[in-house]
Amino acid sequence: WNELSTLQSARGEYRRSSESVARAVAIARQALGDESTSVARMELNLVVMLTRDGRVGETAEHLQRAAHVIDTHPELPPSYRAGVLRARCLTESALARWESAQRLCERNLELTASAFGNDHPDAALAALDLARVLTERKQSAEALALYERYLATIKRMLCLIVKRNRRL
Repeated sequence: WNELSTLQSARGEYRRSSESVARAVAIARQALGDESTSVARMELNLVVMLTRDGRVGETAEHLQRAAHVIDTHPELPPSYRAGVLRARCLTESALARWESAQRLCERNLELTASAFGNDHPDAALAALDLARVLTERKQSAEALALYERYLATIKRMLCLIVKRNRRL
């Protein structure tokens, strides 16, 4: 179901994608239990899909449950906490709570950049999320710098992929 959801999301089919993720979460919860960090990550993915589908009102329970599980496991890598911050940023953005969204996006960008480096795809995505919020808040200069940072990282990643594929 996760792979199907990824494909559906890439095609802009967010309703179908969220339904696929919801099925995956239900199956994983049944197999692994409510306190599983794997289930928590999947619930964060569900929050993102529901938000993209305009169903932010359905995210609170999933986000709260996932955040609780992740908070009870301090040994988890930073990517788990970044996932919670990103999901919160996206839901706050969808609700047009721009000040709160900006704070969450800034924290997510700081966390991902310090944990993985500025050139990591997660840091690039965090920069894009913050740029979108800053655009809504009419902070164009700051947003532009973050859009450029995102695009530079994506360009580097694509160049690496093309280079690797040429060797194959």
